[in-house]
Amino acid sequence: MRLFVVHDEAGNIDQAVRIPSDSPLLIPTPPAGYFHTECEPPEGMTEDSDLLAFVNSYRLDSSRPKVTPVRRTDQCRMNAA
Repeated sequence: MRLFVVHDEAGNIDQAVRIPSDSPLLIPTPPAGYFHTECEPPEGMTEDSDLLAFVNSYRLDSSRPKVTPVRRTDQCRMNAA
């Protein structure tokens, strides 16, 4: 499974898309001020995992790129594709 996230410069994830490993390359087009990054899925994430819960629970550590758990207070703007 491949995981792509759309995030801001601070690593806050706005959207997430997962595709099978053998699918053609997906290049999301992020809105202005956002970036897209392919990252390692967190341990335990499966193709059936809830993407909205993922978006609300993780942020991107762009130095790796790897996602790390985070606490969020503003979950209203979060979306899952």
